[in-house]
Amino acid sequence: MKREEVKPIKELLGAFIREMGLERGLNEARISVLWDELLGPVVASSTQQKRLKDGTFFVRVNSSVVRNYLFTQRTGIADRINKAMGQTLVTDIILN
Repeated sequence: MKREEVKPIKELLGAFIREMGLERGLNEARISVLWDELLGPVVASSTQQKRLKDGTFFVRVNSSVVRNYLFTQRTGIADRINKAMGQTLVTDIILN
């Protein structure tokens, strides 16, 4: 059996994820986890039903105080998420 060029596992996994169409779902899951990490436990416990669709991150918030805070900070939050992800995935944040 002849060996071909050796490739890093990161490259192989990236190609597999793209080919199987899993990139979108994985990005949504990663952003959801980042949201909780970047904004802390108080905001994380007040937010539910986070999802990403066409660059817009929809978040259901069950506290009016937290909603107002997030509304004023949403562009900065989007920038922090995009920086952590290494690419621009979130262009807007909609709070419900």
